[in-house]
Amino acid sequence: MLNKRLNHELQGTTLGRPSTRGDRDPRADAIFTLKEVTTLLIDEVLSLNRQYLDSLGGQSRLFIESGNKPCPLNYWNFHLDKHLHALNKVNEAEVRSRLLPVETVSMTSKGIRLNDDMYYECDRPEFEDWKTIARSGARWSMEARIDQDNSSFIYVRLQKMEGFTRCTLMLQSSSLEGLHRADVLFFEDWKKLEKIRAKPDTKSVEQHQRRKAIVKHAQGEAKNAPPLSSKVERTRGMKERRREVIEEARLSSSSAKVERKNEETNYVEQWSEERNKKVVSLLKRKKDND
Repeated sequence: MLNKRLNHELQGTTLGRPSTRGDRDPRADAIFTLKEVTTLLIDEVLSLNRQYLDSLGGQSRLFIESGNKPCPLNYWNFHLDKHLHALNKVNEAEVRSRLLPVETVSMTSKGIRLNDDMYYECDRPEFEDWKTIARSGARWSMEARIDQDNSSFIYVRLQKMEGFTRCTLMLQSSSLEGLHRADVLFFEDWKKLEKIRAKPDTKSVEQHQRRKAIVKHAQGEAKNAPPLSSKVERTRGMKERRREVIEEARLSSSSAKVERKNEETNYVEQWSEERNKKVVSLLKRKKDND
């Protein structure tokens, strides 16, 4: 009876059905909250596990020896206590990874890359070697599971034929730590939108014009230079010329510093002289008053 009632009440919220124009909206018949629905479903599962099943009575003699009724819960507990099962122990990362959505990541020189701003790392000893291999251009893709509620970690299958390993967010991506998947996607869309909206300002235009002028001047100087017969003649004395230019730049900067220092010294001397004159005039005025 409870199953029929629960099925009827949930028909407008979870099961769904084809709707006809003019019919009553099935969502108006829903009366349970999500928490109440979860509680009812759990109770139904527990009730089923305690239900008497004739088929289980003939599968194991443990029910007769213990004197308990044949139900799925007793069947599970008997075989678990007597170690008559084929269960395998699985780590937490493997269990959680089976419940999370699938994603594809890649191994790069910076770490395990999820997108342009999120890089992850793990405590495997060969992780640094993988980064070195990826630095030479040999990137490869890996299967991953992501938690949409928390971006601080993901589960990655680092090698084929092995389980998932928990990887944590690297320090360089700490600004996105703990965010929901929707917030991360919003941040990516915001960056793309700002890049589209970006317009050249006055400084960027001035830099572009200055760069064009420098290139044009260099091309004109190269065209007006006398032709050289060989490459050796072109590169001869390049180190000496470079050293001369550096020395000239250094001397010009040092001379500018000396001039600035002289100006500061002259200002200090002038200020000291004016101060002495004021003190002398005050002393004379005081003497005259006396």
